[in-house]
Amino acid sequence: MGMNLFHLTNEAMEQALAKAMMPGDRFSCPVYVSFGRASAFSSSLTNQYGYAAVTESNCLVVVRYNMLGMKLSSQYYA
Repeated sequence: MGMNLFHLTNEAMEQALAKAMMPGDRFSCPVYVSFGRASAFSSSLTNQYGYAAVTESNCLVVVRYNMLGMKLSSQYYA
């Protein structure tokens, strides 16, 4: 059996963003995000992936994962 790499799905994105937000806030325009510098020499294991969205209260919510699907951080910017 191969390694179970991180897969980006709409359902996972909505759940992850909802958990990272303030209670009662809602988001719009969720997007998939790749963090890091794109380079032919960079390792895909050092890149970070995740989700970002703007909330109705004009905040930015960001959730980051590594390629193996381990959650690295959740941030909520006012």
